[in-house]
Amino acid sequence: MSSRKENRDGIATSELAICLPILILLTLAVLETCTVIFLKETITISAYEGARVGIRKQGTDAQVAAKVQTFLESRGIIFESDFVEISDPGFDQASDLQNITVTVNVPCDGNTYSGWIFSGRFISASVTMRKEFANL
Repeated sequence: MSSRKENRDGIATSELAICLPILILLTLAVLETCTVIFLKETITISAYEGARVGIRKQGTDAQVAAKVQTFLESRGIIFESDFVEISDPGFDQASDLQNITVTVNVPCDGNTYSGWIFSGRFISASVTMRKEFANL
């Protein structure tokens, strides 16, 4: 009976040695994916906030970019120089009730815990709104 218990201890140790790394890897992958989902939501909100500034009377492309930048900085998001794209004609030249799209692009590198799954990739979010009044 003693040899069966020792044999079972050896099996449990080998099962742990095989399963534990897989469970740790799976846990880290879930955390990384959740971080990217949160990043996507954050940049969607920043695009929305920027578009809200631009659709108002006298709203400009520069004000939109500044609002998006301020929002991303307040959330600690790392971004590159050309992170905001505004569709033509932009908020500066848009006429009344014209649709304008604000797109925000940020890298996954530096915005996730480890970056090993989403390394080198960018996440983007777009919001389309109508310009309420043309700038005069």
